[in-house]
Amino acid sequence: MKGVLKYLTFTAALAAGLLLSGCTVEDSGGKMVAVPFTLEVSGVVVDVAGHKPVGGAELVLTSYMPEDTDRTTPIGEAKGMSNADGTFKVTWKEHIKGTVHILHFAGGLVGGYNYRPYNMELNIYSGSPGYNSDSSTYTISDLVVNLERR
Repeated sequence: MKGVLKYLTFTAALAAGLLLSGCTVEDSGGKMVAVPFTLEVSGVVVDVAGHKPVGGAELVLTSYMPEDTDRTTPIGEAKGMSNADGTFKVTWKEHIKGTVHILHFAGGLVGGYNYRPYNMELNIYSGSPGYNSDSSTYTISDLVVNLERR
């Protein structure tokens, strides 16, 4: 019984760690989206400890070449700020095929709390429900960005 409890505790801790530290949003819809396209990312920023929306958090959507595995040389970026209710929207116009997109919060002081950095890789494909080929727009909505206090 102790072994099962230890396993369940470890599994829960691992899952919580993945949720809090950012993750990859995979969309196995098919082939890469044709360029140019517009990427629209929206959702809500939440304080994990207080379970409340975080207003005033700057989110940056950055585009990288896939071979830049260390993510040190961005191609470009778009910024957005969360509103008082925690909602945000960031829009990026992509012109290079096969790029990698990272949604990033640098960390720091917001609303009186010091937060850890947050990164989420967004993988996008043309066959997914979020892609509209008529407008060449890929939409990721209802994304929850969980910020952890330091």
